[in-house]
Amino acid sequence: MGSTFLSSSGVPGGTQSPRPQWLTWAPALALSVIGLAAAYLSAFASGKILLLGFGLVFALCGVLIAGYNAFGMVVGLLVIRSSLDWFVAARSGGGSTPVSGVQPALLVGGATLAVAAAWLLVQIAADTFQRPSPMGIALILFAATCVITSLGSDSPAVSLSTSFRVLIGATLFLMVEQLLLQQADRYKPILVALGASMAIPAAMSLVQFTERTADKNYVTGPFVHQNTMAIWLSVLVPVFLALVRYTKGSARLGCLVGTGLGTTLLLFTYCRSAWIGVTVAFIVVAALQERRLLIVIALLIASIWAWVPSVADRLSDLDDVRIEGQGDPNSFAFRQRYWHEILATYVDGVPLEQNLTGIGLGMVEEQMPDHLEPHNVWVQVVTETGALGTATFAGFIITIAVQLGRGLRRAQNGVQRGLIVGVAAAGTNMLVQSISQNLITEAVIWTYFATVLAMGSVMTMVQTRNLTLTEPAAPDLRRRASGQPAVALP
Repeated sequence: MGSTFLSSSGVPGGTQSPRPQWLTWAPALALSVIGLAAAYLSAFASGKILLLGFGLVFALCGVLIAGYNAFGMVVGLLVIRSSLDWFVAARSGGGSTPVSGVQPALLVGGATLAVAAAWLLVQIAADTFQRPSPMGIALILFAATCVITSLGSDSPAVSLSTSFRVLIGATLFLMVEQLLLQQADRYKPILVALGASMAIPAAMSLVQFTERTADKNYVTGPFVHQNTMAIWLSVLVPVFLALVRYTKGSARLGCLVGTGLGTTLLLFTYCRSAWIGVTVAFIVVAALQERRLLIVIALLIASIWAWVPSVADRLSDLDDVRIEGQGDPNSFAFRQRYWHEILATYVDGVPLEQNLTGIGLGMVEEQMPDHLEPHNVWVQVVTETGALGTATFAGFIITIAVQLGRGLRRAQNGVQRGLIVGVAAAGTNMLVQSISQNLITEAVIWTYFATVLAMGSVMTMVQTRNLTLTEPAAPDLRRRASGQPAVALP
């Protein structure tokens, strides 16, 4: 390529760097720490100039990391992205007041989209870009449909800004997939980064739990809303659970900690849809991997029900019936009523072209009197992206199921199968939560779900693309240079 910029390993063409590994990762680590400090200090910055200064420092760190080591940028992004929404939470009083202007998460999202797109173009120009998976193609088609249908909305700027969140997920998926296709063993530092992303949210949740009140007895971590934290955790926890069986030593300990810590944090978000989603995910892992796990799941649910009364209280109103004049008996009843209002307003009796392209992503929240998102992915896709978006989104869901199913049939027992099972469980969890949550407009959720999906996608191609994969406890591929063997799968 003639330049180290945007190469995957820090040298031209993405070839193996002869430098010691600490020289490759130390600058990325140092810049990540500086950038994270700048992002957190910006939460208390007074004045636009100071805030913009911190934001520029953060953005510059991200660009320097990407230029030096694109994979290092991805790993650093996964470690810190879960904590960046604290800026909004801190400045909005927990979401009670709107926040405008430059935000670390906004800067990171824009930088991620730009760097990922640039890196992919460099790979195409250097002829190192490999054929993307069906999942990747389907996700790009859905993202492109979101952008195209947004052009005809009443507020294209609002709709396009929402569509870019989907586009960030699509480009990040392709970038992670290509990085893993170049060297499949990169799944190891990605898993470490996913686990490390729980550290700050866990610490903040512990403080919030000790300071909880009757009015706010749940934890949100660094997120504005507990639902976002719960959805994020429900993506990661099934992956760690599925890997417990196929790991050993420190790797197994890390998976156990990730599963236990993530499940505990998720429990105290008191997000009911995430509880249901992750329970279904656990059942998927048990059905595909170890059916005796079903007994453990049943005992765990019974223990929580008996020893954590607030969980039973949280679920007690779900069977309440609506009484005229007394409002909605619970949040699910409210959402059902809201869905009917949205569909009646934007689907029933509207011109055919509106049903074809929708009103543009983000426009339900913009135009409805309550200014709330639909709280249902399918209602949102139908109304905001129309028939075109619904078709491409359904195609994306079907493609995930087909590709992961094929991968499971030919996967070897070990980390390859564990990752596919974990990603299938995480995807099922997201499908369950799509009924009552806002998923496709959450940038932080796209960051982690796209990464997890990309790992699962590459694991389904280990045999067909002749990839070399080692177990977490096996020697790393880089040690081949010194004559030490690597254990290859299959």
